[in-house]
This record gives sequence, structure tokens and C-alpha cells, in this order.
Amino acid sequence: MNTSLTAFVTGAAQGIGLAIAKRLAQDGFHVVAMDRQSDVLAVALQPLQAQGLRLSAAVVDVCDRSSVHQALKAHARVDVMVCAALFDRERSGRAQSIDASLLRAAIAMQAGRMIWARDEGREVVRDLRPGKLAGIHPTREGWLYLQAQSPKFWTALYELTGLDELAADPRYQTMTQRKAHEDELVRKLQTALLQRSALEWEALFGDQVPCAAVRTVEDLFDNPQILSQSMRVRHEHPTLGAYDALVGPVRIDSGFPASPERRAPGKGEHADELLREWGLSEDEIGRLHAAGAVHRAN
Repeated sequence: MNTSLTAFVTGAAQGIGLAIAKRLAQDGFHVVAMDRQSDVLAVALQPLQAQGLRLSAAVVDVCDRSSVHQALKAHARVDVMVCAALFDRERSGRAQSIDASLLRAAIAMQAGRMIWARDEGREVVRDLRPGKLAGIHPTREGWLYLQAQSPKFWTALYELTGLDELAADPRYQTMTQRKAHEDELVRKLQTALLQRSALEWEALFGDQVPCAAVRTVEDLFDNPQILSQSMRVRHEHPTLGAYDALVGPVRIDSGFPASPERRAPGKGEHADELLREWGLSEDEIGRLHAAGAVHRAN
């Protein structure tokens, strides 16, 4: 199979990295074989290149971000990235840094809802029903999410909310007991929370009580941490217009940036492009359209 796809493989001078590079090249990929050992890499690739396989050498140290970026910029596209970092760690003892922030992971799990049309207003109805003790609660202004199940957090919660009488009550000493009396506890807690706004409680609790003021989806698009991590992107859609989205849950030190984010395609929008990548000729693609086997995008 011949393809226009480009694959980058790290640690490709030997071992598993070289095996992966060879297999991808045999499958029709243009493989950029990356390794820090230039002489070993050249020797390893020579017999494969002699077989007509499309492999290019790139001398790269995956621990040097600028080195990786330079290699990526030298090529028009990055379709596949195979990082042999774990195997390199076993071989050389050098660790790799993986950045997987809780914020990006939380946003990624809710990515289907993280859409804000360019001309849409901010007043959008959200599901803000209060939960039990661990959940979302009303405050004087706004809503607050709390998670205070363990003894350490439970103690800090009743001390900071002024509910000291709960400390000596035998009904609330364990998680099981608090669960059995959660309805009355929630009433006490929510009465106390009405003394301050959600943002004030968030500041007061700090790192003593796991909490977060509930913000709208639209607020996230202007959140300083979101912006500092380049998680907000703008897409132009041919029928829906412009919209912003939140992206990027995981980043690997030696393999970032990844390919740029793309908007969701329309039906059949990339059908011809994909068929060409799979090696079909224009005549073959035309016959598929004529037979109704492929949807023709408007």
C-alpha cells in the first residue's frame, strides 16, 4: 500500500524503534526515523532504503525539545508519532516527562459540551441541582462544588463553616454514619454556606477542603489557566460559522506539539482526500461516487 502519510518514530536506530520504523515503511508510510546516534541510524537505515522503502533520517535527542521541534518543522505534516521513550528509558536509564494536568483531563471528559458559538449569549441554562454532602451546593452568590469525605477534609469543612457542633455528634463520626444522615447534614451545610459567595468560600477553603466555585462553560473560555495552556482554539465552520472549543488533555514532553486541532468535518467532506491517501485513482473515486457508494459533500 502506498500512502502520503508521514510517520515519525523515535529511538529508530535499533531495537523496537527500528522494527516499528521498518514495519510502517513496509506499509507505505514515509517514515522519519529519529535518533540521537547519527552514525548508528545511518547504518541501520541503509539496507532498508536500498529496498526502496521511504525512510528519512533525523538526528534528534528526544530530551531536547528544540531538537524535536526542528525535526517536526522540517516536514509539512505529522500523521503518526511513535515514541519509543519507554524503551529508551529501559535502554539508557533516562526518564521522559509527561504532562497530563487534571484540568486538561477534566475538560477532555466534558469536551462534547465545551462548545460556545461565536454569536451565542452567555445566559445558558445548566444543570446545577444540589447533590448530597459531596456535590454542588448553593451559596449566597453562585454554586460551590465540595468533596470532603475523608476525616481530614471533613474536619476542615465543619471548622471553616462554623459548624463546630458537628465534631462531637456521634452520628457524624465516620463516612458511613455521615452517609446515613446526609439529608440533615446537607441542610446544615447549605445554611452555613449562605453566609458567603462561592468565590469567597473557594478562597477561604484554599487547599484545606477540595472545592471549586461552579463556573459556566462560557467562563472557561476566558479562564487564565485555560488560556495559559493554549487550550482554546477557534474553528471556522462552512455552515455553522465560527466557534471556539477547548482541546489538549495530554502533552508529552518529547512529542509535543501534536498535529493541529481540526474542526469536526461535514458528511463526506474528506472522503475524496482519504480515498486518494489509500491509493485510489481519480477514475476509481469517480466510479464510487457514480455508484452512490461515497457521499459527495456539498
